[in-house]
This record gives sequence, structure tokens and C-alpha cells, in this order.
Amino acid sequence: MKYLETPTCLNRPLNKLEYVTISSFKCSKTEVFFVKLLCARTPSLVRMCIEQGIAIDSKEERNITIKLMCFPRASTRAELFYFPFELTAKFTIVFKITIDEILLQHVGDIVKFVLDVSGINLSSYASINRWMRYVTRNGVKELTINMSNNRTYILPSYVFNCPTFTHLELFNCVFKPSNSFLGFQNLTYLHLERITFVPTNQFCVIDVPLLVDLVLMFCCGTQYLKMVSPQLGSLVALVGHYLMLNCFMNCNKLILLVIELEKVEDNPKHDEISTLERFLFSFGSLEQLYLGSLVLEFFNANIVLEELSSKLNCLWCLHLGVDFNKVDQTCCTPQLIKSFPNLSKLLITVEGSDDNVETIMKYLETQTCLNRPLNKLEYLLCARTPSFVRMCIEQGIVIDSKEEKNITIKLMRFPRASTRAELNVFFAGAFHFFPNTALPPLCILVLFFESDTIFQSASMTKQESSKRAAVEGGKEDIIIALPRNVVDLILELLPVHDAARTSILSRKWRDIWVSLPFLVLNNYFCKELTAKSAKFFRITVDEILLQHVGDIVKFVLDVSGINLSSYASINRWMRYVTKNGVKELTVNMSDNKIYVLPSYVFNCPTLTRLELFNCVFKPPTYFLGFRNLTYLHLERITFVPTNQFCVIDVPLLVDLVLTFCCGTQYLKMVSPQLESLVVLGGHYLVLNCFMNCKKMSVLVIELEKVEDNPKHDEISTLEKFLFSFPSLEQLCLGSLVLELLNANIVLDELPPKLNCLWYLHLGVDFNKVHQTCCAVQLIKSFPNLSKLQITVQDGDDNAETVMKYLETPTCLNRPLNKLEYVTINSFQCSKTEVFFVKLLCACTPSLVRMYIDALYQSFHTGRTVLFSI
Repeated sequence: MKYLETPTCLNRPLNKLEYVTISSFKCSKTEVFFVKLLCARTPSLVRMCIEQGIAIDSKEERNITIKLMCFPRASTRAELFYFPFELTAKFTIVFKITIDEILLQHVGDIVKFVLDVSGINLSSYASINRWMRYVTRNGVKELTINMSNNRTYILPSYVFNCPTFTHLELFNCVFKPSNSFLGFQNLTYLHLERITFVPTNQFCVIDVPLLVDLVLMFCCGTQYLKMVSPQLGSLVALVGHYLMLNCFMNCNKLILLVIELEKVEDNPKHDEISTLERFLFSFGSLEQLYLGSLVLEFFNANIVLEELSSKLNCLWCLHLGVDFNKVDQTCCTPQLIKSFPNLSKLLITVEGSDDNVETIMKYLETQTCLNRPLNKLEYLLCARTPSFVRMCIEQGIVIDSKEEKNITIKLMRFPRASTRAELNVFFAGAFHFFPNTALPPLCILVLFFESDTIFQSASMTKQESSKRAAVEGGKEDIIIALPRNVVDLILELLPVHDAARTSILSRKWRDIWVSLPFLVLNNYFCKELTAKSAKFFRITVDEILLQHVGDIVKFVLDVSGINLSSYASINRWMRYVTKNGVKELTVNMSDNKIYVLPSYVFNCPTLTRLELFNCVFKPPTYFLGFRNLTYLHLERITFVPTNQFCVIDVPLLVDLVLTFCCGTQYLKMVSPQLESLVVLGGHYLVLNCFMNCKKMSVLVIELEKVEDNPKHDEISTLEKFLFSFPSLEQLCLGSLVLELLNANIVLDELPPKLNCLWYLHLGVDFNKVHQTCCAVQLIKSFPNLSKLQITVQDGDDNAETVMKYLETPTCLNRPLNKLEYVTINSFQCSKTEVFFVKLLCACTPSLVRMYIDALYQSFHTGRTVLFSI
């Protein structure tokens, strides 16, 4: 607090800061005072979001909220949002349910889909993968995905297999196409920002024959990128320190090129320098060029003039980032400027560094520096521009007013080759033409030239709007005139009770809602009705169903947390929807009363998606299975066998989720097409029925408890089960599953069988020798493992025995050549965990990023662990 209260703590206004997000807010005095400082020093602030990280007393929470809202703000338009702890915790669940409802209620093709979850912590991306699968199957043409930058999201195969894309924008993703990826054949615009490219073979090849605009910003793994884009007209590359440029040299239609490097290696290779030079000289139709200051570091200024002047005659706009205190950049700048005979617009962004004035001035004073008249240049430079119209100089730092005045006079007195030249100087803090603008300099330059056109079009818009208002009264009511497909779309996005209320709008709308194919009776709707009375709830749902016309494609009933005296009404509703062609059925019952699924559910042949919660699953003796089911989610289900087993024949099933179910020892699934299996909870599962699922690509097993003395047959069955999926790509095993595995045979069994696996998630207790040994054996057993995630579990302290094992030479004796990303959650800073991290760092030559999330620790402990790592 003493430091925060000092006058020098935040003594500069943060003029460009517009958006602030504070997560895990603990409501301490220092945090609250820091928010106060930020509010007082951000004149451009638009929005501040504060997410509470701990649960506190409601009275204290109210006082802190009032305190935060009363802080003085330097910005008049600033908005402050405070999210209490309970609201933040529920956000993820509500978010997933909401998006599911929106997508599943949608009718027709989805032309454009935008999903922005940046800054949102999601525990799993399974839902997002499901949404991607849905939209790519519904004719999406324009797709934008902006993921959170603190968690790796790997693009699912559905994105690469979508043939309808014309516009694609991706942020914070891993781009790993499948071997069968043929490119985006109809794509015309591609924006990739903070993307990690992972090659399937040697390169990450993207075939985009119709691509016109390409943007690459701060991407990793660009050395593996290979683009096939013969129609490319615009390339913007704001990259790290490496970019494969050879693949763009045949883009003969390129007219706009922007290259900015994030950093330059100390000693760049000669091949990289010559490649960059040849790349720039290979576009005969180039019209606009932007080069950052670090790009100029690569160039050989002696050959620029000879090469460019004969090849880039179409170029008329040049934007350079220049550090005038560096000789190489300053020397290359005039060479570039005088190399384009038709240059008419020039913009220079000055970047600062160490002072080296004397050497630079010697070069600038030489007679050969700018020894050619720039006859076509209309904007910039004084002595060599006879066609000069306007020069705009924007100051980047604050200086003394007296010195500011002297510099202004000096600039205005420079001799000019053009008689019509105008020179405008904008000093720091006085440039208000574009307040709080986020436009790049090239856009600002274009706006300067076309300002008259902008104002003219604005006045025309005003005239047109007045004409439109004059004739508005003569039109019929817009609600009545809406076409039927638009009306259906509106109603499908509304809850059932709101959709029913639209019947009062007009005669045309009176009976439209009763033909909706999606009936979602969510928990909020059911609780709102039962709050009046259980009888009112039953009567309302009966009326909704009895008035419905047509098939019911989707039916959701969620009565969790509601006490119903009888389930007779629910059985009646199940009978009705299963007779009306229901394809997607979700039933979530109350967990304090037993609900036995009626036979109507088992006899429904149209089901493709089934989700059941808190039910008793007892099929009739004549049950033949769900022949068209592709997705099955069973949570807190009790299986009751009819004979010896509870057999479920699902020949088309792709995704299966079993969560905290009872009686799984009786379960027997017949699912040859199964690709994803998630098993959470329980202590027993018959695994033999899944061993023939050769298409399995995702496997998640987490046990709730393990019996004290598991049978040898159960252990061997689990081991054989794990080794029986040759196409497995993603594997997640809980700590209790590792207890059942025999670590001695893992290394011998896995390598020849699971070569496709690239993602491994393990729950490990590093205080248990058996789990640690098995985890290490699994990690080094997958030759193509590229991403590893470990969740550290609590356990009894047995660090000495584990350390002895980790220090043996055979512990991690194989290099993990393909491993690039490692995430360790709930890191508890024990000696065994720290030593394990040391082993990983030593045997991962391809490691790109390791993220360690500590569970709890003091500052001193964290610093000590960090230094040791």
C-alpha cells in the first residue's frame, strides 16, 4: 500500500488503454486501491471487467461493489462490470447450455458463425468441438474462432473437412491438418493470428487456389507453412523471426505486401537474407508496400537500387518503419525511396533506439544519399519532391514547449522543391483528428486523402434517411409482412413460453409457434411453472404438446431439483414425443426420486442423440437397440439387466459419455463405429465390449474409487483394453486408473500399437511410486506425442522412494522428439514434481511451451521453485 500510494506509482496517463480485465479478484485493499489508480489514469477507458475469485460475505461483497462503482474515472464513457464469485462459477455451464440451445434450435444453413471466447477460462473444449462439427455440417461460409490464449485449442478435423468456406479467421489455435486434408478450395480470405502450425509430415501444406487476402500475425511454426495460392492479391505478415517465403514467390497477382518482423536473430543466415531480397523483387504488379524496421535490417542496401528500379514500376504507395539511429536502416531507406519511379505516397514511422547521430548524419550529408528527383511523389520529403502536395508529421514523444516551437519553425523554413507543398506538424497530445483510433497508419493515410468523399457520402446518407422516414407511414406493419421462414427463425430462438406469447401479435402469428420442431423445456422454465403449483406445470406442458403440429425434432425436459409427486405425466409426454419423430431427446430428472425410463423411449427408431440424467435404464426383453443413435450421454444412470446383461446395440454410435453410473458391470455395448468414449466415476466397467472399436480416437477414463484388492482379471482387461485401439489420438487417464496398470508391461505393449496418439492427459500423484512409474512409462511410449497435460493429485508423502525412481538412469532414457506443448495443473511445488519437470526439460528437444499452473504457494516458495527449474 505504501508503494501504491506514492506519487510516482502511476504518474503517467495510460492514454491508449481501452479495455481492462481482472480475473481471480480477491477483494484485498491493495487490489481495490490498484483498481482506483487504473480508473484515475485511463482517459480512454471503455470497459473494465472484474471477476471475483473467492467467495465472501454478501454484505462485504455489496460494500466492495459500491466502493468500486464510486471510484472517480478519467474517462467519461468508461463502464465497470463486477462479477461476483457465484456468477463467475456458473458462467461456464450457462455458456455451454446457451450455445447448445442456440445451435440446436437453428434451422437451415449457417452462412456466418463467429465464436469469441478470448479471456474466458473453459475447463474443456469438447463443447466447442461439437459446435464446430455442427456449423461445418450446415453449410457455413464465414467462420471466425477466437480462443482463450491461456489454453491450447487444437482445431478439430471438421474445420479442415468443410468444403464451403470462403472466409476464415482463426485466433489462438493449433493448426494441425489431417493427412487427408486437401486444402480450402473455395476460400478467398484467410486471417491467422497467434496460430501454432503443426505439420502432418514435413510441411503444413495449405492449398487455397482462390485465396485473395492472407493475414499472418504472430504465428509459431511458420517454418513448416507452405501455401499454394496462385490468386493471392494481398499478403500481410506480422510474424516472429522466421517465415517461409518461397511458397509466395509465384503469386504474380500480388498488389499489397506488408511485412513486419517481431525480432531478428543476431546472425541471420545468408540464405534467409537472399530469400527475403528475392521475395521482394519477384512481384511485378506490386502497388503498395509496407516494411517494418527489422525487415530493413535484412536488406543489402547496395543491391536494392539495382534490383528494384527495373522490376517494381507499378508501386505507388510505400510505408517504412525506420530507426534513424541505425546506419543499416537509414542507408536502406533512401535507396528504397528513390528506387520506385512511380512512387506517389510515402509514410514513415520513426522508431527509437540508442543514439548514433554522428554516423547517420555523415551518410545523410553525402551527395549520393537522395540524388534523384522524385517527380511522382505527392506526399513527403521537401528538397527532392517537385510534385509535393502535403507532408504530415506526428510527434511521438512529449518535449518542452520552447523546444517544440523551435523545431516547428525549423521544419517550416526548410526549402521546398514544390510551390504548392503543405507541411502539417502534430505534436504529442494534440493529434485529435482520430481520437482513440486503432487504425493502422496506412488506413489513416487513405482517410486523409479521401476525407471529402467521406463527408459527401455521410450527407447523402442523411438525405436518404429523411426520404425513408417520409414514406414510412405508407408501409404495412413490418411484423405482419415478415416472410414465414424469418418468423420461424425468430420463434426457434425464443424459449417456449416467450414463443407462445407471440401469438397475440397478429392473426398471422397466432398459430405459428405450435409448429416449432424444437421444444426446450429447460430447468428455468420448469421451476418457474412448478413455483406456482405442480398441477399448473403439468397442465401447461400438456397444452403445449397437445397444440403442437408436425414432428418434434428435439425435445428437452429438465426437472432436476424439482419435487414431483408422480411421474405419470412425464411418461405421457415421453409417449407423445417418441410418436412424433423425435431425433434428439434429453431427459434430466430429479435426483431424489427414482424414475424408470418407459418402454416408449426404447421403442423409438428415430433417435440420433440421447441424453439421460438420473434415471433407471431397464430395457424390455425385446429391446433391439438404438439403430440410428450417434451420440449417447448417460449420467447418474442405474443399469438394471433384463437377463444377464444390459445389452445396447448402437451400430452408428460415434460419441459415448458415461458419468457416475451404477451397475456398469451389467452394461454391454455393441458400437463398432465408436470414436469417442468418456467414462467418469464408478469403480467397475465391463471393457470387453469396447475392444472391437477400431475407430476409437478419443478415450477418457477417470475412476471414482478403486477396490482394495482388484482382481487380476480386471487389471489385465484394463491393460488389454488400453492397447487395443490403433487409431487412438487423444488419451486421458485418471490417477486411480494408473493404480490398476502394470507399469512393467506398458513400455513393451504400447509402441507398435498406438503410433497415432499425439495428446496425453494424466492425473498423477507424485507421492506414489506406482503412479509415477506408470506415468513416465506411458509418456515415453508414444513416439508421436506432441502435447502432454498432467494434473497433479494430492496424496500421502512418500517423496524419498519416488525420488529414487526418478533419479535412476532408465527413468526417462528416451528423447521425446515430437513433444512440443506441456501443461502441468495443480502444481504443488514438491521435490518430486520439480525433479520431474527437470527431466522433461532435458529430454524434449522440440519443446515449444511449458505451462505450469501452481495450486498454492507463497512468493518465496514460488521464486525458489522457479529458480530450481
